[in-house]
Amino acid sequence: MNRPAAEFVADTVAQPITVAGRLVGPGQRPLLVAELANSHGGSVENAVALTRALANTGCGAIKYQHYTPEELLVKAHPKYDNFKNLAFTTAEWDTLVNAAREVGLSIIMDVFGLGSARAAVAFGVEALKVHTADGVNIPLLEVVGASGLPVLLSVGGSIHPEVVRAIRTLEEAGSSGIVLMHGFQHYPTELADTNLARLHTLQRRYQRLVGVMDHVDAEDEMALLVPLLAVAAGASVVEKHVTLNRAAKGVDYYSSMEPDEFAHLAALLERSTVAMGSPDVILTEAEQAYRLTMKKQLVALRPLSAGTVLTSQTVGYRQAPATCHSCYWEEAIGRRTVVDLETEAVITRGALEERTIVCIAVRMHSQRLPRKALLPVAGRPAIDHCIERCLHAREVEAVVLCTSRNPEDKVLIEVAERHGIPWIAGDEYDVMSRFLEAAERFEADNVVRITGDNILIDFGYLDEAVRYHRAMNSDYTNNYGLPIGTACEVISTRALRLAHRMAADPNHTEYMSWYLSDPRVFRLSEAPVPEELSRSYRLTIDTPEDLELIRRLVETLMPQNPAFGVQEIVKYLDAHPEVASINSHVSPKNVESAVNTSLLLERYRDA
Repeated sequence: MNRPAAEFVADTVAQPITVAGRLVGPGQRPLLVAELANSHGGSVENAVALTRALANTGCGAIKYQHYTPEELLVKAHPKYDNFKNLAFTTAEWDTLVNAAREVGLSIIMDVFGLGSARAAVAFGVEALKVHTADGVNIPLLEVVGASGLPVLLSVGGSIHPEVVRAIRTLEEAGSSGIVLMHGFQHYPTELADTNLARLHTLQRRYQRLVGVMDHVDAEDEMALLVPLLAVAAGASVVEKHVTLNRAAKGVDYYSSMEPDEFAHLAALLERSTVAMGSPDVILTEAEQAYRLTMKKQLVALRPLSAGTVLTSQTVGYRQAPATCHSCYWEEAIGRRTVVDLETEAVITRGALEERTIVCIAVRMHSQRLPRKALLPVAGRPAIDHCIERCLHAREVEAVVLCTSRNPEDKVLIEVAERHGIPWIAGDEYDVMSRFLEAAERFEADNVVRITGDNILIDFGYLDEAVRYHRAMNSDYTNNYGLPIGTACEVISTRALRLAHRMAADPNHTEYMSWYLSDPRVFRLSEAPVPEELSRSYRLTIDTPEDLELIRRLVETLMPQNPAFGVQEIVKYLDAHPEVASINSHVSPKNVESAVNTSLLLERYRDA
């Protein structure tokens, strides 16, 4: 994701980018790059042999230094003749590049001038690297950026203005991504000069991925440990020098690994990636199992009769067999029990007084099927069927129609009044705020979310979902194993309020499931559904095809049983695939990537 280089904001996480044909970045395996530098001693045969030796070592990419002495140094430089002898001809580069391709290695090239940059691009390399020496070379940076390739930008020995200018130049020219490479070679680099802690600073300051160029003495055991420490410090790319035989003490041998040593490092990095895991604090299956086993449950400290108000003298936390989420202290204290409880019985909200309401979210606006809530189904407005089904639920105290203040939606208020149910007219886009207003008005502890599109909601399974939600001490529960349009969601008002407060953008809360299903914040449950009812049938109204299918179902099944449920629906559609196929080609709206349903964890303390 490119952004203006001057707009650096602290603590923004850099996004993964593709380098050498692989995704690198947070949560990805680090890219291990084998740096040949000049270890070939000017012999293309040596370079080819080393390239082939690296083919099966776990090398993520091989990196060559492409230069001409004329672009690298002035002729009066004492090393000019040395680099002239080390440089390859065009034919030799063809040989080397072909050798890398033959053994399946991705190629990255260091470029040191306009000519070498254009040559590298012509070779079809997967990425380019700019040495710190050229961090101020704007013409070269422009050509490198214009290639559109990802760039490893060396920042060792660079000061802040130089890094900012280089990033800006590369990105404005068109680079597809940048990795800031930390480190420098000092034949070899002293451990004290490695400064791996600086990786955190670079990543935070510039919001770009970071990598390390490790040049510690290859004879030191730290030659293996430094790359692992660098990965732990945030490095997405690790670059190590390689040589065929370090004992020969050829060019650039000080920090160079031999192929078998490089393979060992690759294996260790692979294992370290497993250990690093994901940067997202989302519990793994093992952690979830640990949580259920180790978290203490709130239990009765003595026999409690129905009607007892829970206090710190009547309940306390003890480890108990894991059957549900732990009940939070504030959810229980001051609540009255509705059943008798034995000593050490686990406290669930199902045993306590709670109020639950149904909130039906409905508006007249619809792009795919305008005014669908009032379109006729079996001679009545579609929304009527939804309301009447919800009114059959026994585990709820009220059914509330939640619409918006848009004048177009005023007709829905008339529908609610005709059915004798309360209504809320709130923000047109912030559906969660409407639900919260309803919950506060009715002092509800839980809200069942229904959308007006789902007129075949199964009220029996709605009741079961509410009971399961309370028995599991959940924040969010769904029964999405049922066919689309017959299921529901149950949300604790506490979680609803918290999600609304933490929402990065509350203007998309009509998709509140995505806000509330964040396992970092909420206790989640999925109510069990009989396997014989688990179908992918689409039974919601969003398109003309959906409406046709729903009409066929209602007109067929309602005369036989006005309160027909999902069992009858599944049985009928299983027996009539020609009906089920009416809307089988319809895809749900793809809006998830277009809306921001993330939660800002730092807002939790304010909730």
